[in-house]
Amino acid sequence: MIDVLQCGRKASALLLVLMLAAPGARAQQAAKIHMHGESGYAADGQLFQPEGQGPFAALLLVPDEWGVTDRVIAQAKCFADAGYVVVAIDLYRGEIPADSTQAARLSIELTEERAQHDLMAAMTFLASQPNVRSGHIAAVGWSTAAARVLKLAAAASPPLAVVAYACEPPTMPAQTNALTVSVLGIFGGCGRRTSRPAVEAFEKSLRARGATVSTTIYPRAANQAAADEPNAQHLSAAEARDAESRTLGFLTTELADRSH
Repeated sequence: MIDVLQCGRKASALLLVLMLAAPGARAQQAAKIHMHGESGYAADGQLFQPEGQGPFAALLLVPDEWGVTDRVIAQAKCFADAGYVVVAIDLYRGEIPADSTQAARLSIELTEERAQHDLMAAMTFLASQPNVRSGHIAAVGWSTAAARVLKLAAAASPPLAVVAYACEPPTMPAQTNALTVSVLGIFGGCGRRTSRPAVEAFEKSLRARGATVSTTIYPRAANQAAADEPNAQHLSAAEARDAESRTLGFLTTELADRSH
């Protein structure tokens, strides 16, 4: 379950970043979209547009096992307010889990082939938008989606940058192609301590493939929610503000318009 950023809360350091990045920008109402791929079923999602004509950088948000929840929508609106065109992809194609059992079932039933098909359709859709700056697309994934956005980064026409949130760093397949992307990994905040050696191995693996990598590890969350949901991130208010600052700073740097 996504419980990381606190976009829009008064005490958040992210508000200052947002004001600097896009003064006065407010996102429009989300629109449900069907993104046509080259063959077969295309991807579903919700599109969030910033105010103005652009061109803008774009973000593909890939939810965790719970799908497109209210928290995902809040995150998408936050990023759109910061001046990004945002698509929150619905990998469950309209199904909304009512409880953890159904979320687990939908997650198990979602094959990697189908997930990557939908992610590629979403990337194609974003790249085709007239108000999206060519090539300036990043992907953000939570929990199981952290591995998916990294796999997407090794595909054709990859995102320029990837942000991965998870309790533990995902394991990259041995056959993964070169990764000429920048990666920000934000780990921890869970009911168990994140393995630092695992994070170091994650960094080494990505750098060996050509990626630029930076990571942050937060302490394990010492609360009942974390104990009940061992695979969910529960950051303290200070940690969440720090994660916000790192995320927006990373995206601002990696998706900057360098044509001038």
